[in-house]
Amino acid sequence: MLKILKNMPIVGISLVLLAVGGCATTNQAPNITENKTEAVDTKKLRNLLSKGSIAGKGERYEEALNYFKRAEQIQPNSEEVLRLISITLNKLEQIEESVPYLLKLADVNPFNYQTYGRLALAYRDLYEFEKSIAAFKKVLDLKKGEKQSIANLADIYFRIKDYKNSEIYVLKFEEIVAAENMTAKPDKYRTLVDKTLNRFEDYKSVFKKTNS
Repeated sequence: MLKILKNMPIVGISLVLLAVGGCATTNQAPNITENKTEAVDTKKLRNLLSKGSIAGKGERYEEALNYFKRAEQIQPNSEEVLRLISITLNKLEQIEESVPYLLKLADVNPFNYQTYGRLALAYRDLYEFEKSIAAFKKVLDLKKGEKQSIANLADIYFRIKDYKNSEIYVLKFEEIVAAENMTAKPDKYRTLVDKTLNRFEDYKSVFKKTNS
């Protein structure tokens, strides 16, 4: 190899060195830089999320939102970041602003039923009942028998005077509750279920009138 290189013009030597991997060392430095940048970004992200969570726990929601939005600039498709922004916007009663984040969150992870539940509640509060119904049904596709969504569907159908569908979901809710061991449930849970059942009793009186 040395004899060949001795007799080669300088340009030829350069080409040979490139062919046998002479440029390998120049490709390593950018990778190190990228790794360092990624490590710094991750540290910065965790710091912003931590500060935002502390602010949120202190009910300083505007401050929390600021931290979470800065975190979004680092990782715009982070499920955790999108979830925290949507929840904080909800706390600030900025329901309409939360919807795009919930929709993006559903794109990032289409299998999280809780995202569709929050989206359904947002649409309900915006009086977009058809979209709310579709989102609650998506929850039930992902988690069959999810009681809160069933109760909410009964309420929304009753609200829009679709009593036939409201009655269907009232009966579904009652069927699920009847199969539960209520004595083993916490007091808060039992109180919530009792309130829902009492409300549904009022609905039933309306069902009877419309069916007669």
